[in-house]
Amino acid sequence: NFDFIYCARLEKSKGINLFISLAKYYPNSNFFVYGSMDKSSKDYLSKEEIIYFKNKNKNIQFIDYIDYPLLKHHNDNSIFVVPSNYGEGLPRGILEAMSLEIPVVASQKACVGLFDNKTVFMVLNNKVESYINVIEKIYIKKKEGKLNDFLNNSKKYILNNYQERYIVERTMTLY
Repeated sequence: NFDFIYCARLEKSKGINLFISLAKYYPNSNFFVYGSMDKSSKDYLSKEEIIYFKNKNKNIQFIDYIDYPLLKHHNDNSIFVVPSNYGEGLPRGILEAMSLEIPVVASQKACVGLFDNKTVFMVLNNKVESYINVIEKIYIKKKEGKLNDFLNNSKKYILNNYQERYIVERTMTLY
């Protein structure tokens, strides 16, 4: 049993429906949704949809936006899921999860070409089956005792490439 975490706006293009589909596949796991909704956008889940999903899937908790949600799930059973197809820059949550040694399962689009399968668990396409296959790989790595090495390497990658001081130094060099 895992604790699956989603941290993003509740937009369909950010993959909230796919995340909810995973909850149906893993009924004995907990699914935590951290994110706000926007009544003015048609891409967001509506209040009625959220109520429907809560009632239909007892293993999903909609928690709204909070600061530092990943710190609340810093344990050996957490998996951070980023099923986004939204055209954006690098989702900060990926960096945060990697620095906390929480496994990241992400779409290729969310990884924006900055990560590979040595640092995140990247899915081939945005179908539920692809996410299930990657989650099974996490389970196998954990069972074989290889997950901690993978997560430690991911954390080292973040520390070597994404600390704020490195980014500031690189930015200053550009100017």
